[in-house]
Amino acid sequence: MIVQNATGTDKAKWHKSDTSGSASVHTTNENPGALAGATGAHSTEQAFKSERYSKRAEATTSLCHAIAECHRDDAVIILDAALASLSMGSPMPVFLSAMDDARWWASYASPAELKAYALACFEAMAPKVQSAFLSHVQRRTAA
Repeated sequence: MIVQNATGTDKAKWHKSDTSGSASVHTTNENPGALAGATGAHSTEQAFKSERYSKRAEATTSLCHAIAECHRDDAVIILDAALASLSMGSPMPVFLSAMDDARWWASYASPAELKAYALACFEAMAPKVQSAFLSHVQRRTAA
């Protein structure tokens, strides 16, 4: 028998549904501390003990529980409004430098906005420009 939360999501998988792209959120089967000594975790040990981190972790956990317990229809309305309010919105017209303005906008944009605008921009490029762009990106990520 599959146990579901109020939204109809399998409780064993609800955590993965919207956190699969987040490297900082762990599923119950993961052991993030298993290689702590090998990954340099000692240098960030104090960050996890801070009051700010504890408050954020507590608020995040409470939010996840509240969403899971909401009726699906209510959660969709509330989350849609929250995401709209937290999103950066479309980029502004260029003021001084297109690259500087784009970098500023990207620093505030949500992950969904970044993906949408990046893909739309890439698709709008001429094939020769797409190829040059991919070469540039692949050189940066290989370094």
